[in-house]
Amino acid sequence: MSDSRVSISIDGFADVLMQEVEHTAQQNIDALRKNVRRAARATADELRNGALTPAMTGKYAAGWSATTEEVDGHIKVVVHNKKKPGLTHLLEKGHEKFIHGRDTGTRVRAYPHIEPAYAVGAEKLRSD
Repeated sequence: MSDSRVSISIDGFADVLMQEVEHTAQQNIDALRKNVRRAARATADELRNGALTPAMTGKYAAGWSATTEEVDGHIKVVVHNKKKPGLTHLLEKGHEKFIHGRDTGTRVRAYPHIEPAYAVGAEKLRSD
């Protein structure tokens, strides 16, 4: 059995300890970055594949993507629809129905699909 002890002078102990702490912190940051991106991809995939709403197909379904930004040590991921950005809220929440510019007094039903896909991504982030 090999001896894995390391000898460090008292003067160098603080430097070695700080190197180890920085190395561990960087590994944690890298793992977090990877897990956040993986969760964002899972969310976009859930929306893109239409598993939650089979009726959502075509350009709308194909338009989902995730964009990652890193600013001042913070990672931010935005899952958005590049092809039909204005349609997301209308489908998620429903809207008033207009025909030829006139309000019909009825509503188009909501197709909640973003919130459930968010839950899929959040669960993916928690499980990684």
